[in-house]
Amino acid sequence: MPVLLRIAVRNLRQHRSKSLIIGIIMAVGVMILVVGNTLINTIDTGIERAFIDNYTGNVMITGLTRSDISLFGVQSPGGLEETPVIPDFDEIREHVEKLPFVTGTANQVTGFGIINIERAAEDKGPYMGLLFGIEPEQYHDLFKNTRIVEGHYLQPGEEGLIVSQSNIDTMNEIFELEPGIGVGDKILITAPGSAGFKIREVEIVGIYELEHESEAASYISYIDAQTVRVLKGMNLGNQGEVELSDDETALLDSGSFDSLFDSDTMAGDAELDFAMTEDNLFSILELDSGESPADEAASRDFTEDGMFSEDSGTVAAGEAPAVPESATWEYMLLKTVNQRAAARVIAELNLWFSDNGIQARAWDWKAAAGPFSTTADVIRIVFNVAIILVAVVAIIIMMNTLVINVVERTAEIGTMRALGAQKGFIRSMVSTEVFTISVIFGFIGMLAGILVLLIVGWIGFEASNPFLEILFAGPVLKPVFSVFSVIGSWIIVIVIGMVANVYPLRLALKVQPIKAMSTE
Repeated sequence: MPVLLRIAVRNLRQHRSKSLIIGIIMAVGVMILVVGNTLINTIDTGIERAFIDNYTGNVMITGLTRSDISLFGVQSPGGLEETPVIPDFDEIREHVEKLPFVTGTANQVTGFGIINIERAAEDKGPYMGLLFGIEPEQYHDLFKNTRIVEGHYLQPGEEGLIVSQSNIDTMNEIFELEPGIGVGDKILITAPGSAGFKIREVEIVGIYELEHESEAASYISYIDAQTVRVLKGMNLGNQGEVELSDDETALLDSGSFDSLFDSDTMAGDAELDFAMTEDNLFSILELDSGESPADEAASRDFTEDGMFSEDSGTVAAGEAPAVPESATWEYMLLKTVNQRAAARVIAELNLWFSDNGIQARAWDWKAAAGPFSTTADVIRIVFNVAIILVAVVAIIIMMNTLVINVVERTAEIGTMRALGAQKGFIRSMVSTEVFTISVIFGFIGMLAGILVLLIVGWIGFEASNPFLEILFAGPVLKPVFSVFSVIGSWIIVIVIGMVANVYPLRLALKVQPIKAMSTE
């Protein structure tokens, strides 16, 4: 082997121009691969870290849907399919709490609302907002992605809205408010629900900034879950059996419903001891003596068809009575010890759902991120196709250069054959030359790629739009190095060089000694 290596190095020196051309092609190829793979790895890592740490967790549990679902709703054609409520929620939560790899959970309902401000001019606005309905304490323990700059974070049981600073600035610009809105101001949120449009007046209780700035993510506003339920007209009907006491069922044992309303039943000697005083009137209307019926009406939220719901969360007339909030969540978000554990948790949960007949499903963070992770996959596919095209072109160029090199060395190779060199020796010699070029110039290309990435990180290219901010996992691109991608790029170019050597090697082995020695 040392003899072959010395011969290969001597031959490369004798054919400097050809060796340099092949080497430069390989170095550029490695540099492109290193830079490209690192940027793709940065995008993947950035999106994964941004969504897992701040919005989706490692696992998302939802009700069953006909189409794919993300944290932003069902990805159905036309967006017509409604996001289902998680069935058997309490049973699922109890099971999840027993899983060993789960470190925390949070529940959520998601909605979109049209925001208007009463004191704004009629021709100003409206503004579309993305609403994350949450349990404040639980959600903030799992996702520490915001810091309050004014006001306070939502408290358990409190109705209110916390809005990003950039969202506040945008709304002030759209509504042209002077002074602008802030903590303590109330906004009107209108949203389409299953029973028509619902309107809620919600107070801004806090303004936040993101720990990791992202213009796209700052459009999210966090709101109490019950308000989102009312806005969406979610079915809050009782999902369990109602147990009645013996006294409550006594009337049902009377034989028929007609007997309940006959004259003997309805009439009697009972005396009505009731005087219609002012206090009794207000008592019937459930008002304090100092509050007028008009004040009471003003405290209710009216739907488009004239129905109203109380501030306490009671839905419009004609809908089912409210039940505990635990029964009406669209998403349960889980964090696991690591991403590998997430795959095990998803498999275990889906098997458990199937075995117990529960119409629910567990998804990974990519499904929860929806269109954002899909975009990253598309970018990766486009890049990989581009790399394949570059590799094909590089192979063709290197192959042509190697063929020319072999043709120019016909006499040399023929002489070696005449002196007793076997085909195996010629094969090993040519292959060693190509391998040596690939290793040396591939290493140079790898160093050049790392240098380019360090310069990119030092300069710090800023994202010019929200989409790039998501890809960069922040406002500035900071490449995330991967030893596997760097070394892998080097190995790929070595393999490409050896593949490009196949055809020239066949030509070299076909050289006839007598013919070669007679060639000038």
